[in-house]
Amino acid sequence: MLASLVAARYPVSNIILEKKDGIDMLHDYEKAALFIFTALRSIDSIVLHVPSPYYLYNQSDKFYVKVKKLWTFRSSVLSKSTLPDGHKYLGPMTSSVMQCSTSREREYLDHGLGEPAFRASCLNRRGFHKALLMAKSVYKQLLKSIFRIPFCDLSLSKCHALCLLKGDNSEFYDFRDLVVSSEFKDILSSIKEQFFSKRKPILLLAVGNIHTEKGLPVYSQEYDAVNLSIILKHVAPTDFVVTKFHGSLYAAGKSPDSELQNLLAESGYDSIDIDACLPDFLKGHVPAEVLAKELCFSKVLCCGSATVFNMAHVHNIELISDLSGYSSNPSLHSKIVDVVNLVNPRLSSNVRIDL
Repeated sequence: MLASLVAARYPVSNIILEKKDGIDMLHDYEKAALFIFTALRSIDSIVLHVPSPYYLYNQSDKFYVKVKKLWTFRSSVLSKSTLPDGHKYLGPMTSSVMQCSTSREREYLDHGLGEPAFRASCLNRRGFHKALLMAKSVYKQLLKSIFRIPFCDLSLSKCHALCLLKGDNSEFYDFRDLVVSSEFKDILSSIKEQFFSKRKPILLLAVGNIHTEKGLPVYSQEYDAVNLSIILKHVAPTDFVVTKFHGSLYAAGKSPDSELQNLLAESGYDSIDIDACLPDFLKGHVPAEVLAKELCFSKVLCCGSATVFNMAHVHNIELISDLSGYSSNPSLHSKIVDVVNLVNPRLSSNVRIDL
């Protein structure tokens, strides 16, 4: 999504479409991306099958063991393709290629809430604390050069951001500038005509297990009760609810094992699962920001998703992040609360946070 915005603003020679082993092995996402975003169609694309950058080592590993594992990971990624130094690389910190490229010209794209949280943390630092952060970044960059290990650092590079933060000098991209194909517009128009009945819909980004927590996620029906409680708390029965599950739940052609639509119907709500209305190759691959632009939601509900923070500069949408969805996992809940508390004060219009 962000790559399509960048490509509309700058000349882009190639797009590298990563297919990561393990938790990020999503089915046919490159086909979906080229179908949705017209800006990507005229650019040569390269599909790379690379190892995932997650879980490369254990924190308890000795330093030399970590270096060895990181070096092995880097060698594996670079063996998949020749990545010339003369190019400028733009991509998220989660990209295996971005972590392993030897190019000094690397600029980072927002991937989730982690990047704006890091930038907000940097903006909050002053004097000695800011100098210490930069010193650590230079030290890590030195280690990368000496030991030739993968490394990304937002504090040393330009960032391309979907989340607009006060005082941040990153290059900002508004999701409302996204241009989607006429074919994709036709699909969404058909969904609106069939289901919306002139009602402004409300979007729920359904709570589920975090895909970086325990490998490939499996949506268990215990989350249905959590998602239903969020709807009951924030949505009137007269409203029309559109639910969307995290894209990683559709990995390898699977889909969430959910009874949420039935529970909503039993509670008096009219709702649809947006991915159930899409062709198979698009399921799990349509960014929520794209849906928000095209379907004009009056309210977006989530539990810590970056989407509401990427939309906070738009004042005619009610944005709610109900973090109680993760209250059964105190450690994860605490992490998300910390991140949200960093980002929210820096937004042009605060997201409503329910703990």
